[in-house]
Amino acid sequence: MVRMLVLVSLVAAAAAQEAPPKTPLWFLETSLTGAFKDRSNQCKALLGDNKEVASFGPIFIPENSAADICIRFPARDNLPETWRHDRGQKGACANGCCEFLPPL
Repeated sequence: MVRMLVLVSLVAAAAAQEAPPKTPLWFLETSLTGAFKDRSNQCKALLGDNKEVASFGPIFIPENSAADICIRFPARDNLPETWRHDRGQKGACANGCCEFLPPL
């Protein structure tokens, strides 16, 4: 009986936990030109060529590069997956890498 109670409690606790939110995927893309919507519409197609460098981690920009990235926001809360091409700014730099400051 005690084993059954422990098992039911463990199953209930596991079911009550929500999955962590999905993380955006990003890669550096400095070659795009044009309006925001036009640049953003090209990002998904460019992922294939950038799979090796695409990251789910923090956004760091090389010190010698523009802070232009393609970023995919995963679908959530009834919103579809979204691609954006953002032209940000570089923040503090160390060891050749800079923080990404998104456009406001």
